[in-house]
This record gives sequence, structure tokens and C-alpha cells, in this order.
Amino acid sequence: MRRRRRIEVRNAMRLRAYVLAADPAWLETSIQSYYDVVEKIVVSYDRNKVGWTGRPLPIDECLDRAKSVDKDNKMEFVPGDYAILSNAPMANETRQRREALARAGDADWVLQLDTDEVVTNPSSLLKRLAAFPASVACVRWPMRSFFQQSTDGRYLEVCSKRRGHVEEYFPVAVRPGATLAEARCTHKDTMTLKSRTFSFESLSDPNARLARNETMLHFSWVRSDEQMRRKLQSWGHSRDFDTERYYREIWSRAPTEWKSLRDFHPFAPPTWPALRPTELPYAVNW
Repeated sequence: MRRRRRIEVRNAMRLRAYVLAADPAWLETSIQSYYDVVEKIVVSYDRNKVGWTGRPLPIDECLDRAKSVDKDNKMEFVPGDYAILSNAPMANETRQRREALARAGDADWVLQLDTDEVVTNPSSLLKRLAAFPASVACVRWPMRSFFQQSTDGRYLEVCSKRRGHVEEYFPVAVRPGATLAEARCTHKDTMTLKSRTFSFESLSDPNARLARNETMLHFSWVRSDEQMRRKLQSWGHSRDFDTERYYREIWSRAPTEWKSLRDFHPFAPPTWPALRPTELPYAVNW
């Protein structure tokens, strides 16, 4: 009887999401990976079709792609003004996310996945989120990060210097009413779900650790040349490093020189120790 009640609670959990419509590269793949488990998706975009630095963005393309996968009419399209040039780009990003989160409304959790992030196991996502007490305001989930594609078409995954597994942790779910401090991060009360194969710190509860097939996929740096340039010019970290030099000396060289890249993250080098070619565990369209 106890087990049955627990399942009923999980099934009754209300999950919503918000999306920032600015980058079309992986948009449909990302949204479709969790579409069936959310009841509403707020699609936030700049009404002037620019990014946080004031650079033009393909907003119309993003909206068209989002509408093309909205088979159940779950999406609410919400324009706003987010390019306040007197602000740092990160401040503009945080403001847009706060407004989108507020618009998502009443739910148990709100997903805040970027449109280049893919859920591989939505059932696990539901189960894990339902298990947290109300005191947990935000959940960080492990992601496998992909940087480029090799010349033979294989995806280049961030790995350890010995070509072992590495995950990064991103705040993918937040409680309605939580305060976003910077981008999608909250001030406090954050739980990090660790992987079985790699962790930066131990958890007191070993049952909270995720299996490898529960890890999400992050395609932030896998895109066309044009898309990559546009991203570097308009995203929240555009002032945090020399974007043109990084594009030229790291990103552009990766397809042929990936074996020689070490500690190559643009502003936190040890985060990305090395690269390895890999087969994707998830069918993606790009």
C-alpha cells in the first residue's frame, strides 16, 4: 500500500518548463526530449530579435521551430525586452530567466533547460524530482558535454586526460518562486545529483547517484560555423574571455587537432581536460 501511494504522488507531480528562444541549432531535439512529461512550456524571446549584447538573433526561426513540435499546444509565447546595453550580458540573461520562471506559474518543478541540452531519460527525471522534499529549491543534473565533431563526423566529448568519463552539473530544475541569482542558479538550497562514474564530491546518500544512462547531453559547442560565431557574440559569457581568439585557436582547430587540446574551457580551463570521439547514446537530429 505504501508503494502504491508513492507512485500516485509521483504521477501527480506537476512539471512545467521555460525556454529562451534565441538559438535554433538544437532547439527541436531539446524540447522533444522532455515535451511529453511537462504540462506547459513558456517560450521567452526578445521582441526586438536581439540577444543580451544587442546583436541580432534568428528569433523568428526559433519560434517557427518551437511551434513545429508543439503538437499538444503546450507552449505560451512571451515577448520581452532583454537587451539593456548598460547591463552586463549575464544580468540581462538573469532578468529574462526570472521573468520566464515567474510566467511558468504554479507547478512542483520548472525545467530550465537550454535549447542545446537533451534529456535522455525522462522517466528518471520525473522519479528523481518527485523524491525531493519541498526544502530543495534547485536540482543540478550531470551532463555529458560535446564540443565539436571530428573530421570523420564523430562527436567530440569532453573527457579526462586519460579519456575517462567527465560530467558537468547544471541547475536544470527549480521550484516556482525560487530566486535566480545568476543565470539559472539559485541563491541556496541546491541539490546536486552525482553520477556513478564520476563526481567532484561525495554525497551522503549513495542512492542519489545516477546511472550513466540518466546523464543528459549538452551540445553547447556543436554547431555550424555561423551559429558558433553568433553564440560567442551574444551569450551571457561574451565578455568573460577573448571570444574571437578562442574561436580561432581552439574551436576551429578541434576537428583535426582534438588529441592535443588540454584544459581548454574558455574561462575555467580544468573543467575540460581533454576530448575523445564517441558515439551518441541518443538519436539526435541536427
